[in-house]
Amino acid sequence: MTVPAFGSLSQTPGLYPESSRGTQSDLGHGQQSTVPADNSSLDATLMQDKPKSSTRSTEGQADSANYSNHAFAQIPSEKSADDKERKFSCTFCGHRFKTKYDWSRHEKSRHLDLEVWICAPESGLTRNPSTGQDVCAYCTKPQPSPDHIAEHNHSNCVVMKPTFNRKDHLVQHLRLVHRLTKLPPLDGWRVHAPPFVCRCGFCGQSLTSWGERTDHLAGHFRKGATMRDWQGEHGFTPDVAAQVENSIPPYLIADQY
Repeated sequence: MTVPAFGSLSQTPGLYPESSRGTQSDLGHGQQSTVPADNSSLDATLMQDKPKSSTRSTEGQADSANYSNHAFAQIPSEKSADDKERKFSCTFCGHRFKTKYDWSRHEKSRHLDLEVWICAPESGLTRNPSTGQDVCAYCTKPQPSPDHIAEHNHSNCVVMKPTFNRKDHLVQHLRLVHRLTKLPPLDGWRVHAPPFVCRCGFCGQSLTSWGERTDHLAGHFRKGATMRDWQGEHGFTPDVAAQVENSIPPYLIADQY
C-alpha cells in the first residue's frame, strides 16, 4: 500500500479533525498517518475557527473596573466627612454622635445612669400636694379603696419593685402591665442620684454633677477635642464607678479611631 505524501495530505480539506489525529501506534496497524508535516496550515485553520474577542466587551470591563475603583476611592473621603460631623464621642466606648442630645442620652442609657425609676409606692397611694389627700398612684383618684388599687395590678410590683434606667421604659411598663391610658405625675417615682464628682480628661477640671459634666465635655467636643486628647481616668467615686457598664478605660478609646 502506498502512503500518500504528507504534503498532499495536508492540502486535503477536512482531513484533520481533532478526534481523528493519528498516533505513532496507528502506523503499526497499517493505518495512514494523519499528522501533517506542515503545521502552518493547521495553525491557520485553528486561527480561523477561534472566535474573536469582543472589543466592546473588553472596553466595557475596563470601564466597569475604572468605575468600581473610582467609587471605592470615594468611600474614605465620604466616611471622613461623616466622622467630622460626629464630634461628640462617648467617653465610655468611643461611639460618636452628631448631636449633644444623642451623645448624652447614649452615655446615660448604655453606661451610667445615676437616676432610676421605681414602679409605684408600696401602698399604691401618693399625696396630692394641693389638697393633702391620698390619691391613687396610678390614676390620682381621691381616697381609693384597696379594690381600686388592685384593679391596676398593683400586686405585680409590690414584691419585685421593678426599676428602670429610663423614664420612657417606666412609661411603657405602666401602659402594658398596669393598663394606664393616662399617666400620673411621675416625679415621686424617681430615686435621685447620690452625690456625684468626676474630672474632665481634657483639662483636669473637677465637676460636681452629671449635668455639669455633660455641658463641660460638650464644650470641648465643639472646639474640636477628641478622645485622643483625653488623659487619665474619669475620677468617679468608687460607688459610682461600680455602676458603670459596658465600658473601656477612656484613655484607650483613642485606639478605636
